[in-house]
Amino acid sequence: MGGAIARGLAKGSIFSENEITCTAKGTATLEKLRETNPGFTLLTDNQQAVKGADIVVFAVKPWLMKEVIEQVRPALLPDSQIYISVAAGITCQELQEWTGSSSVIRVIPNTAIEIGRSMTFISASDLSMPQMKLAEQIFSELGNTMVVPESQLAACTALASCGIAFAMRYIQASAQ
Repeated sequence: MGGAIARGLAKGSIFSENEITCTAKGTATLEKLRETNPGFTLLTDNQQAVKGADIVVFAVKPWLMKEVIEQVRPALLPDSQIYISVAAGITCQELQEWTGSSSVIRVIPNTAIEIGRSMTFISASDLSMPQMKLAEQIFSELGNTMVVPESQLAACTALASCGIAFAMRYIQASAQ
């Protein structure tokens, strides 16, 4: 999902390709990104990646989120950075505790984000109005967005991601 978001952002007007930094554990993933977007800064060092960033997108599996945040925590600037999580099930409260920041956003996109056709649900905690507008602007460039209460994100996840796949499988099976 992280790669899809990065590639989608590079096609938009808010960020240029050379303003986007991506990390991965392995160089194979980074090489795939380099083939499609040679202007990305590609690193295997998460701490180096977050230094000086205005926005940090945590696009890792939910069971890795706390570990990754703890790894980069010494390089985070909680008073000046915005943190965005795409991990399902990780609450704003947990993100605030782990990052030490109140400026956290949860988003539930789908893979169509890469081509600007995602339906992305956004929930935030303690964001200023300009920060919230920026988050909406960023994800609106990548498809449709809807701001929802955090309590509704589980339902949104089912609708925007796996729920659609199950519905399509049902339609396909019925047609066969």
